[in-house]
Amino acid sequence: MVTGASGSQYRLSLDAKCDTMGALWRILGVNNSAQKVFGEATGFSLLLTTLHGFQSDGEDSDQSSLNVYIKVFTYLLRVVTAGVSDNAVNRMKLHTIISSQTFFDLLSESGLLCVEHEKQVIQLMLELGLEIVIPPFLTSEGLTKSNAIENESSHNLLSTPSGPVNPDKERVYNASAVRVLIRSLLLLTPMVQLKLLDLIEKLARAGPFNQESLTSIGMYYIVCCYLLFLNANLIIYVIYRLCGTFAGHNPPFPFGFVFFTHLCIENCGSPWFLQVWRIFLLPLF
Repeated sequence: MVTGASGSQYRLSLDAKCDTMGALWRILGVNNSAQKVFGEATGFSLLLTTLHGFQSDGEDSDQSSLNVYIKVFTYLLRVVTAGVSDNAVNRMKLHTIISSQTFFDLLSESGLLCVEHEKQVIQLMLELGLEIVIPPFLTSEGLTKSNAIENESSHNLLSTPSGPVNPDKERVYNASAVRVLIRSLLLLTPMVQLKLLDLIEKLARAGPFNQESLTSIGMYYIVCCYLLFLNANLIIYVIYRLCGTFAGHNPPFPFGFVFFTHLCIENCGSPWFLQVWRIFLLPLF
């Protein structure tokens, strides 16, 4: 909302929001002190208010409105990435927002994790997690087309104007963004699920820094909780790969014990956990 000199309030159009965030991205890119102001002015709460605004627009989430929403979301995430880049204080403030249940619920209900836009959402969240700063007017689709490298590897989930990102050389600074993607696994198409898991594995294998960052947000049991609803072969495969990836960080037995304990403490009594217990855990006894 914008308040005029007479006190009247005007609602910004979606295009006006993009123009405003585009200007803000330019300011954040050339003025480091602007990052401090952005954080202190609760700029990261835009993640919640903007997503909530999609629901309060009063329009059905048809394809045309989703195309507009994903444009606004792209500008928003690119601004947030510029606002958090190389800033330890802002990273903590960002973590508070995107690790909240409210953010996950708003993103899930926005309709942006549909077949048409799921890869672009993944691209934006990974940019945020790895702090890859890209101009907001460059869409993920444009990046993919400009690269002219389309294959079945996980690399095409994350691209830059210079080409696909090599996950072996990247650092995960904001692991909560990756956590959101893991929690959203069941909302994605099966092929994209596998590509995303493959990319996260490559990031985890990139070094101790990424291992520490990813385990700090509970990557072990979050992945397993959601994959319990998928086929058994995939469950066994992912658990095996994760145990191998983090073998130097946590041995397999403590991993299994922590995972099981977390399930019991956090989800005991919830309908989905009872379903998991019936299908997966009871046969173990």
